[in-house]
Amino acid sequence: MFWLYFGLAMPLMLTSSFGPIIPTVFALGTALPLLIVLLLLAVASDSSSLMKKTRKWGAVTQKLAGIVFVLLGISDFMAFW
Repeated sequence: MFWLYFGLAMPLMLTSSFGPIIPTVFALGTALPLLIVLLLLAVASDSSSLMKKTRKWGAVTQKLAGIVFVLLGISDFMAFW
């Protein structure tokens, strides 16, 4: 995020005619997904059955992400070795 903001957004702000809008859009683009997830978690915490389903999907998602990262690591290792 540091690189995106200071390395890309700030130079673009200084050189663009609509520069002051860029940091605002960047802030909204990074904050809104977090706020939406927090809102969904607050709503879901009231329902115990929904929380159980969420935990189940979370475990499946973690395993799939682990498999993807291991496969990408093996691919990267083989490509540059």
